[in-house]
Amino acid sequence: MKKIEKKQMKRKITIEAPVDYYSGYSAKARDFVTALISLGYDVEVVNSPWYGYQKDFLKDNGMDSILQRLAEKVYKPDIYICIDSPARFFRKGKINIGVTAGIETDRCNPNWFKKLNQMDLVMVPSRHSRDVFINSQTEKNKLKTPVEILFEGLNTEVYCNPKRSELSNYLDKIKPDFVYLFVGQWLPADGDNDRKNVSSLIRYFLKTFNNNENVALLLKTAADNSTFAKIETEEKIEEIIEETESNAAIYNLHGSLTDEQMSELYHHPKIAAMVSLTRGEGFGRPLLEFSLTGKPIIATNWSGHLDFLDPNSPLLVNGKLKKVHSSIVNADIIKRAKWMNVSFEDAKKVFLDTVQKYDFYKQQAECLAERNKVHFSLEQMTIELKKIIEQISLSNKQKSNLFGLCCCKKMTKFFKLFR
Repeated sequence: MKKIEKKQMKRKITIEAPVDYYSGYSAKARDFVTALISLGYDVEVVNSPWYGYQKDFLKDNGMDSILQRLAEKVYKPDIYICIDSPARFFRKGKINIGVTAGIETDRCNPNWFKKLNQMDLVMVPSRHSRDVFINSQTEKNKLKTPVEILFEGLNTEVYCNPKRSELSNYLDKIKPDFVYLFVGQWLPADGDNDRKNVSSLIRYFLKTFNNNENVALLLKTAADNSTFAKIETEEKIEEIIEETESNAAIYNLHGSLTDEQMSELYHHPKIAAMVSLTRGEGFGRPLLEFSLTGKPIIATNWSGHLDFLDPNSPLLVNGKLKKVHSSIVNADIIKRAKWMNVSFEDAKKVFLDTVQKYDFYKQQAECLAERNKVHFSLEQMTIELKKIIEQISLSNKQKSNLFGLCCCKKMTKFFKLFR
């Protein structure tokens, strides 16, 4: 008799996420897909809309491994993973996992708890996001679903090995040799209240370095390649320059860039440091990407990015938690929420300190780069993701077996009644 080998079936995983956009959430989603494919899972991907961002990242970057797995809708997977805001979490598979950056404020929308509790597991990228969910609980709204922290891992091959392209030719033309780089979308808000705090960053930089021709600020803020977006950004910059009456140099790098081009930008010799006076981050991916260059980082001393930056760094800018401006309040951010408003005096001190003690801070940054290459790599993230998927699969199987055992006991009792 021929021996029949029992083959282990690959578990089907469907990921619903904005994989095809030039955005932080999309980068996170693509890394999840790449990691799960490498682990041997049968992966299917449903691209969800991500408004306000340039599309066609997969085609532009030749990511055929994901393109060939695209599907129109979710259809009864073994494991369903939704990478989005908790407001859009639903149960669509046998096991349901919600992945979210969480929230940039000090508390979340209470309506999220109903959505979070629909999932079997919630994954967040930082201690900040996890703590906000836990601390936002009330007697009425309790978090019943377990929350795991899974950092966003980086492809070190890309972010540690830059290649030169036409982008470098543009950067070479910047006159000053000491350039601060900001990366992030300039989100709409009244006055200087945008979440990434781009308006205040420009204003603080101009005031600090007025009449200094040796320093510049380069902004990479565009979410799309449209001419309208370019003109709008440049008009806002000019308005702040006129208000401050400063002649410090501001450059605007417009248009979407590939991961390889972002790495090229980070490593370019003109770029001396990265700066972000953000009011809050669930994780802060560009800051982690830049940390692999071994160059100094100026950042707000609050929220998700503190997981991978040195908490004792003098380059962390302090401030006070203040209520979110009414122009920012939306379906995700509630009126009672607060986030960080940095101090101008502290920001000015850190700006000047970076220039004056650059060699000292660069040495510290190089140590941080070596640490982050190991602990925040895509390979390490994949290892941690595998553990989480295996654990939740095992827990779900044990629940099913327990349910089956209970059913058997009930049926036995039922039959005894009719003997």
